[in-house]
Amino acid sequence: MELFIVRHAAAEERDAVRWPDDGLRPLTSRGRKRFAALLAVVADAMPPVDLVLSSGLVRAWNTAELLVRHLSAPAPRRCVVLEDPGSNGGPTVVAGRMLAPLVEENGRSAVAVVGHEPWLGTFAAALLGAPDGSISIRKGAILCLELPDPPALRTGRLRWLVHPRLVADT
Repeated sequence: MELFIVRHAAAEERDAVRWPDDGLRPLTSRGRKRFAALLAVVADAMPPVDLVLSSGLVRAWNTAELLVRHLSAPAPRRCVVLEDPGSNGGPTVVAGRMLAPLVEENGRSAVAVVGHEPWLGTFAAALLGAPDGSISIRKGAILCLELPDPPALRTGRLRWLVHPRLVADT
């Protein structure tokens, strides 16, 4: 399985007056444009994505919608564990919770997960067998990992990583 770990694109700053519910914070116009430009650059390097799992928070969901539109992928499915997998049990337990939906989808060839830091970095580190805290994913970045079937922690290989600064502001 190829797994694309995507941190949501740049979002509006936290503002309790404008968004009393932080989950409703949208992407900025610049964040949308930069992520769309990044997808245009990497589209040829990506196989057809057969499943997109996303946090339901607006900024992640908007990012997933852009991914779907630019890669002709199927509509995103909400994955609540990507919103907040919790911290009970430490990084391995958190990563295991995030891995569970992928294990359920065993046999897929390419899956994208769209979510938030610090959990995506914890997840990527656990999949690669790297120390917790060693991976931090920038807003709008994409990591491509290769995982066996069925996917498991400490079995991933990093295939590539693209940073949002790869593309100029448009």
